[in-house]
Amino acid sequence: MARLDVHSQVIRVYRHCLQSAARCPSLEQRNMMKAYVRMSFEHSKIHLTSEKQIADGLARGEEQVERMNYYHTIYAEKQRISAEQLSHAKSRPLVCSSCVAAYPSASSKFCSECGLRREP
Repeated sequence: MARLDVHSQVIRVYRHCLQSAARCPSLEQRNMMKAYVRMSFEHSKIHLTSEKQIADGLARGEEQVERMNYYHTIYAEKQRISAEQLSHAKSRPLVCSSCVAAYPSASSKFCSECGLRREP
């Protein structure tokens, strides 16, 4: 590997790690992940000396970025689904408009007392 090529790869992986850390939901998690990334790269700078070690370190770094991005994707999807369910539950009436009986659950489609179809 050419030294300049390795340097640009390291900078690219480092930048992707910091970008992924910035996507953490809470400020405390973001700061902790950024500190972890910095410490990992500082440790690698000192302890990875051969080209093979550096290549292995880059591969591990890229794998960790992929895992962090996967986590962020799953977390964002989970948040989106929760928000949809919450807005859907809030928009539906909680009691039957005909007999004023409470629906047994948020997903009930019919009133258990009079059988009237629940409004969407």
